[in-house]
Amino acid sequence: MATSEVVVHSHNIFIDTDRGEPTLATAKGDKFEIDLNTENISLDEGQHLRLTLHEFCMYKNWTNVNDNNRLSELIIDTTSTPSLKRAIAMDAKNYEFINDVAVNFADKFKAVIDSLFSITGTITNLTPDNTTGINGTTDNIITFRYSANIPAPTGLTSIVGRCPEGLGDAYALLGCNRIRDTDPDTTPSYTITVNETATLLKIEVKMLYPAQRNTTANIYLRTNLNTGGGETASLSDPLTPEIRSQVVHSSILAKIPVNSEFCVFTSNTGREYFIDIPQKHLTHFRLFLTDEHNRPIGRRPSDTNANTPNFFAQGLNGLSLANNQSTLGNLNFSCVIRADIIQQRKPNQAFTEPFRNPTIANQTGLLLNPSLPF
Repeated sequence: MATSEVVVHSHNIFIDTDRGEPTLATAKGDKFEIDLNTENISLDEGQHLRLTLHEFCMYKNWTNVNDNNRLSELIIDTTSTPSLKRAIAMDAKNYEFINDVAVNFADKFKAVIDSLFSITGTITNLTPDNTTGINGTTDNIITFRYSANIPAPTGLTSIVGRCPEGLGDAYALLGCNRIRDTDPDTTPSYTITVNETATLLKIEVKMLYPAQRNTTANIYLRTNLNTGGGETASLSDPLTPEIRSQVVHSSILAKIPVNSEFCVFTSNTGREYFIDIPQKHLTHFRLFLTDEHNRPIGRRPSDTNANTPNFFAQGLNGLSLANNQSTLGNLNFSCVIRADIIQQRKPNQAFTEPFRNPTIANQTGLLLNPSLPF
């Protein structure tokens, strides 16, 4: 049976998550426990609580290229040593152009080859070039050539470039294929061609798709309360869910767009992002932020370190697995949540008791009126 509702009480909860406490797991700038204390909310019979995100604001103070999209690997085969695994960790920065992304990746690639064979190579034929802007005429596919004069053959036979999903979103940043957990080491993400003579080593690298300057278009405000909503598994699993299109229970309260300096949301209708809470008492709840794959923003999930190769876990190239930005630093947000106490009723059900005339019926001249006493 259909029901109708009326708001009987409303108030705003103003939240600022600054000044997190490093010793408390739930007192971080992006993972905050709200304790209502004496402001706890209690409901009467036939009522439920609705929490609505009215406003959200935070600085976009993480880099576009970060620990969740800058990590990839090379599988290198030589005649003497097969299956050498080497890491590529791009610098965690904002890049103005795709050319800047290409240059940084090519430099990291060069450093691996130089170090492995004790040679000094050069990068040429890099595209997109430095004259191409955001709206320039280009396909934005990263390609380059590594070449080095060598005193003797290196024995290099092949290089497989891989961007595993378990390491993050480098495949999206660079424009190549993702590697799933079940794929063998011989599965490439992009094309690498090796040509070697007695005196010259040439390596051609070509990505497959247009590259990106960042990979996070939105952040997600989540809660430990029952939202009653659903989300695809790709939004909930930071690694590689088996069935990515499967809809599972969601902890998402709101989806916030990421701009160049701020992440801002202001409600226009008051109905964009809300949750109805069935319990009669609310004393505390938790809010936390994630990226599009339910990972901490800009840093690797702590619970996936076991799946991160040792050469990354050791902190190669400044990998910030331990990060104090959300406790001692400036990663925090502010928001306004409106709490509405809502009275529900079914049709033909009144909110109040019917009026009963205290006058005796035989004194009013009205006989057999069921609402009046005799």
